[in-house]
Amino acid sequence: MLEDYDIKIDSSFYLNSNFYSDFLNFINQRKSGCFLGEEKGGNKIKSIVEDSGFSNENKIEILLTNIIDSLEENNAEISEQVNNDKLNSFYDYVFSLDYLKPKYELKLGGKVLGQLSPGERGALLLIFYFMIDKEAEVSQLLSS
Repeated sequence: MLEDYDIKIDSSFYLNSNFYSDFLNFINQRKSGCFLGEEKGGNKIKSIVEDSGFSNENKIEILLTNIIDSLEENNAEISEQVNNDKLNSFYDYVFSLDYLKPKYELKLGGKVLGQLSPGERGALLLIFYFMIDKEAEVSQLLSS
């Protein structure tokens, strides 16, 4: 019966609102490199993020690679572009991925919860409750 409903839980990531400023705080934008200058540097990191994306593991890997590749353009040394004594902190920040936040959406028939009518929302939540309750019963039976 529950299989008749097109219920999905989508997961994705979004950037922390401070990512661009936090990233650029590590970069000495007065030194030669692709992030030289406030406007050019800001546009460059935004372009890298837009081109790479971060919707799945492969795209996150591409994002990280593109960041490092950009810093190494024209045989530039990364250590010369990162602010004094912040190289380890910079690498920790970039590769920790703490700036990526998970986002989950409950959907019915391709529509997110906020787009459903009050009746559809109630039906979806009731169905979702029954699905969870059914799983709880099964696991309770298995543990007995």
